[in-house]
Amino acid sequence: MELLFKCQIDGRCYIKKNQKRIFGRGKRKVIVYTPEFRQWESRALSVILIQKKIFGIYEPIDYFVHAKYTFSFENHLSEADLSNLFEGPSDLLEKSGVIKNDKLIHSYDGSRKLFGQRSGLLVELFKFIE
Repeated sequence: MELLFKCQIDGRCYIKKNQKRIFGRGKRKVIVYTPEFRQWESRALSVILIQKKIFGIYEPIDYFVHAKYTFSFENHLSEADLSNLFEGPSDLLEKSGVIKNDKLIHSYDGSRKLFGQRSGLLVELFKFIE
């Protein structure tokens, strides 16, 4: 498979789904994520933007891709579901302009959690081949 993008984000990956608070009523709702998630998102976004330049991605990828995420944790403390961990990095790839829409990720094969290592996330994007 053709590697399109790769980056290593150090530090514990926080999930987006369960770590938010909703304020307001009706149509005036505001979603506020935890400070930990916002810090992780900010740090991860800066790493992704640097790697985006290194890989020469000047226009968002607008075709189907295969994503492989490797989440590393020091231990099993506050371990999250793998499916919940996918949402944050996928949204960041879209937010940073690496991919046009996270709906273009057609496969997450090979993604996994590793324990007993320094916390971090390895993101790899490949061209999707049916």
